[in-house]
Amino acid sequence: MGLVVFTLPILCSSSILDHVAASTYYSIENFRAHLDQSLNRGEGFATSVRSCTKSCMLEFDQGCAGNVIFLN
Repeated sequence: MGLVVFTLPILCSSSILDHVAASTYYSIENFRAHLDQSLNRGEGFATSVRSCTKSCMLEFDQGCAGNVIFLN
């Protein structure tokens, strides 16, 4: 019984880490695509980076909405 209780949190945390890794890769690719589009429209570099950062962070926050992790 003790092994099952100990294994479950490990499996859950492994699943969460896999999801975060996949989300991070997607976010980086999405950031890159948004940055290229913004620069191609003629926006300045700093403005483009700021805008893309806000957009990607908002998307990440929305993707994490409802997920709660309790740390002891």
